[in-house]
Amino acid sequence: METIADAKINDGDRMIFIGDIHGSFAPLQWVLTLHAQTKTRRLLTKIQYDMDKDKIVHVGDLIAKGERNLEVLDWMMQFNVQGVRGNHDQPVSRGCSCR
Repeated sequence: METIADAKINDGDRMIFIGDIHGSFAPLQWVLTLHAQTKTRRLLTKIQYDMDKDKIVHVGDLIAKGERNLEVLDWMMQFNVQGVRGNHDQPVSRGCSCR
């Protein structure tokens, strides 16, 4: 993943901050999708997220507590998310147990 220092932010682009995912992929998916029954728009739809112009920045604690850490990391790479490593991410980055 890139760090914010490496990110190129142009005029008109937005930075969208998220944090404390803790390996909980289902709530992260919820943010991304259109609710099938009510047709209500979820967060990224409501703010008209544009993958080409907007940057998602995580502010730490992406993984560790939840059971779907790998899926969270895959999503972050898919959306080219940049950010910082949180205190819960640190042991995982050193190869220690997630719990």
